[in-house]
Amino acid sequence: AITTSCGFNAIFQRELVNAIDVPVFTSSLLQIPLISLILSNTSKIGVITANGNSLTKEHFESVGVKDLSQIKVVGLEHCTEWNKIFQTPEIEMDINQFRKDLLEISVTLSQEENVNAIVLECTDLPPFANEIRQATGLPIFDFVSMTNYLYHTVISTHSVIKLESNDRTSNNFLKYGTASLN
Repeated sequence: AITTSCGFNAIFQRELVNAIDVPVFTSSLLQIPLISLILSNTSKIGVITANGNSLTKEHFESVGVKDLSQIKVVGLEHCTEWNKIFQTPEIEMDINQFRKDLLEISVTLSQEENVNAIVLECTDLPPFANEIRQATGLPIFDFVSMTNYLYHTVISTHSVIKLESNDRTSNNFLKYGTASLN
């Protein structure tokens, strides 16, 4: 299986899946269709992204999200510390100030009407997921939750048992590659 490291790679999801013969997870945005199925029809899903102006309808459509009316996107492009990464990478970012700004943005998003889950689009944000979860009381989905899901579906305890019993005839998980089980 393959995962990528930027949520904006969502735009390449179908192209990559059709080009290779292994599962591909390009973006934490892939979790949105699942999230929409586990929440009520009136629920909205908040998305915190590196840049709200750059996250387009095409990114969402590429991962199976057709109706954007239940999606509330908030970008970090107005966050001074965040912008240092792009505008002045030689200047050290004040991580505590960024954390404070991110939590404020997250809490404000969680207070929007019917926002009942948050997806962190950017792979730089998972280290803050637990703090966001605690501050908002909402489930937080990110690159790490997606990768854990992928790991547990491709490499599971059940698969290891099959491998150890040398029953490889009905189990394709090795096709997706792992050196740690040999």
